[in-house]
Amino acid sequence: MRNNRIPDNKEWKKIVDDAFSSDTQHDFSVMYELRKENIQKGITMKKTSNYIRRRYIGMVAAAAAVVIGAPVTVYALSNSKSSSTQLAEVETNDEIVTQTVITPEEIADTDEVTKGVLQLEKNGQYQYILRYTPTDEEANNEQYYDVEYTFLPEGTYQREHDFKYVVGTGGGITPCKYRISAVKPMIEKVGGIVKLDDVSNDEKTAYIFHRQDNMYLGAEDTNSFGRVAWIHFKGTNYMLQLYFTDDISEDDVRSVIDGAKLVPSEEQTAGIWFNREDSTDTNNAQPVTSGKSIDDFTVVSVGDTVKEEREDGNNIEITVNDAWVQDNFDGINTDGCGWPADYSEFLSEDGKINEAYQYGTIGDGIDTLDEITETKTVQKKVIVLELTYKNVGDEDIYEDFDNHKLGLNIKPNLLKAPEWDYNWRVNCNTNGYTLLNHSRIAGEDYLSLETNNKNFKNSINIPAGGETHVKISLIANADDLDDLYVDFTGHALYPNSSKNQDKSPILPVKDIK
Repeated sequence: MRNNRIPDNKEWKKIVDDAFSSDTQHDFSVMYELRKENIQKGITMKKTSNYIRRRYIGMVAAAAAVVIGAPVTVYALSNSKSSSTQLAEVETNDEIVTQTVITPEEIADTDEVTKGVLQLEKNGQYQYILRYTPTDEEANNEQYYDVEYTFLPEGTYQREHDFKYVVGTGGGITPCKYRISAVKPMIEKVGGIVKLDDVSNDEKTAYIFHRQDNMYLGAEDTNSFGRVAWIHFKGTNYMLQLYFTDDISEDDVRSVIDGAKLVPSEEQTAGIWFNREDSTDTNNAQPVTSGKSIDDFTVVSVGDTVKEEREDGNNIEITVNDAWVQDNFDGINTDGCGWPADYSEFLSEDGKINEAYQYGTIGDGIDTLDEITETKTVQKKVIVLELTYKNVGDEDIYEDFDNHKLGLNIKPNLLKAPEWDYNWRVNCNTNGYTLLNHSRIAGEDYLSLETNNKNFKNSINIPAGGETHVKISLIANADDLDDLYVDFTGHALYPNSSKNQDKSPILPVKDIK
């Protein structure tokens, strides 16, 4: 069921504030990247963290714009986030269209703001700044709009669960729609750009930005979003952002943009724009630790049952029926939201799971690009738990947006001792260099959800007095297993969601190996 309500300015601001809060669970899986980036900054990102943080806050906005009112913690955005970054040897295009590009000095020398025009400013060698302030007429226009695509690549269809357009070659187009208010004019910094195409026409101002975003990830073209387009429909305050995977031809990208039309709509389809600027105070953030010890948790075993009297009014019992560790993806056919998934491509010839990671230096996205210095191959293991959730309350647990009811969110994590923080599958820093690429297998430690009573995304229904069976899978480095604990409730570090648990339950992985 789709929630058509659009957040107002305060609610959009809260989305961003929550995204960067270290003591709350997040609404989109890209938030994992934000937390990982905090660790990176403490060692190698003192001067460059703003650029990296803007990468991921852009993903947050994209997620928020695509999935309005999403109530759950994990959302499968692994195919729609900025999952690529080309190596530094890509040459810039000396024939970039420049008639609409102005310099920072030119902006600083004028006191007047040009309204109703999307302005493009070049900042350094690899960054562009988009600026847009609507006219009073545009800002006061109460007509709702949507985008109609008169051209899409052959075989394209739209997925229902995330609104992404999947093309016939396997990749996709992810749209994000915004309306710009006069109170909050748009300022968007687009960094790490090695090429710019101006594809504007009489109806729209449009730019295609080619990222330094492809080669070292090892991602297939169908999973690498190496191009992002920004489109302003002239005479309106409506802005469209399109992410394109690398398997889509340049001609098709241009045709999609050229054929995009703004049409009246009975419903609001766009999120309210907020500027994704971040505070420079975060530059000196140090690697995150929780300050906890083993004594702050309840260590459980297979066969144990834990009770939760939750702040949301739901009372449940969770039984750990079984748990094991495996070398492959046998029996795992879904992602962390319960959607069908095939992981066979990630198996090595020996039938085990190995993944390559690149380390190096992170460019600022303005005058420097990322550079690889080391490649490391890591063996992965899959941790599987079978659980039973019993509703011991008086009311059914199910999702009903109209009546403000939510299902039970399934959001397991891995804790790593002795830091007692959520673990990322590879060390974020090695030999003084920063991890540059993401896992291609999963956006987080959380790999897969299977259940006999699923509702939306990664949440389940449980009738009053009834039970729902759940199988969860997580992925981790083989060398880390002895130090890992499964936080199957998802709030071991933040137990405030449970009234009767001062010490959240965790399961030692070393006991089930």
